[in-house]
Amino acid sequence: MSNEPGNFLIAFNIDQYWSENFRRFSIAHELGHISIPDHRKILEGEKIHYSNSEFVSEKPIEREADCFAINFLAPSTLFKNKIENTDFNFEMIDILSHEFQISQYATAIRYIEKTDDPCALIIIDQDGYIKFEKRSMALKNFFKNHDLINANKIKSTTLAFDYLKGDKSKISMDVSLQDWYDDLQIDIPANESIIELKYCNKLLCLLSSQIKDLESYSSD
Repeated sequence: MSNEPGNFLIAFNIDQYWSENFRRFSIAHELGHISIPDHRKILEGEKIHYSNSEFVSEKPIEREADCFAINFLAPSTLFKNKIENTDFNFEMIDILSHEFQISQYATAIRYIEKTDDPCALIIIDQDGYIKFEKRSMALKNFFKNHDLINANKIKSTTLAFDYLKGDKSKISMDVSLQDWYDDLQIDIPANESIIELKYCNKLLCLLSSQIKDLESYSSD
C-alpha cells in the first residue's frame, strides 16, 4: 500500500490465520515488492496492492516477490548445506521451519528446490483433490513423460486419504509411488508424510522415494 511517494504501508488481513513464521515470510515478500525497482514503480501507481505470498499465485510479480523472500530468509547455500543427508519428511521440515523461522509450506518448497533426491510436494483440499504438485529435479528427470497430477482425486491407499477420513493416528507411512502416479510401471517404495496447513484448510503431503537412484532402479 503506497501512503505517499516513497512511503509504503504493509497491512494484514486479520480474518486469515497468521502464524509468526507465515507473517514473517509475508513481510519479506512485501519488502521484495518495495526493493525490486519494477515492482516499486507499480506500487507507486496503485493505491492498494493486494498480494498473495507463499507461492500460491501464478502472477510473475508475486512469484518474484516470493523468490526474494525465500532467498532473504533461507539463503540457498546455507539451506542446501542443512539438508545434505536428510530425509524429506514432516520431522525434517518441522526442524528446518523452526531454524529458518519460515512456514512449513515455504520450507517444503525450498527443500524441493534444493534437494538432489527424488521427492514431491502435494497440496490436497478437504475433498481429497490435488490442488498443486511440485517435484524435485531428480523426480522431474525420472518423470519426463509423466504429467502433473493436479486435479486428480487421491487414492484410498494413501495416508492422506485416511487422514481426511478422520484417522489421524499416523502422520507418516511407507507407500508406493504407484499410489500417487497411476502410469508408473514399477513399484517404487516411498514415504508419505502429512502436515496440516491450518491457515488454508488443506493438507501438505510430503512424498519421498526411498530409492535415491531411480534411473538405475527402473532399469534393473
